[in-house]
Amino acid sequence: DGIMKDYSNGFLCKASEDDLEQTFKRIIDCPSDKLGLISTAAIETGKLFSEENVSKEYLRLYEAECLTAEELDDIRKKGLR
Repeated sequence: DGIMKDYSNGFLCKASEDDLEQTFKRIIDCPSDKLGLISTAAIETGKLFSEENVSKEYLRLYEAECLTAEELDDIRKKGLR
């Protein structure tokens, strides 16, 4: 399971013209109240991954001795791969 959930906090589609077209149709046909809920959920999901929240989580992992300073620096330089 990913961060984004289709029709919950966003709209997912495969990398094809047909799927993208179908997704646009789903958005257009989606009731405005449901679009509002999806939009709010998307914003809340984005807040979870703000720079401040991610930094706090890294600090928590460091303080719990789950990651060393060197490992955190490596993640900072290379990202999570």
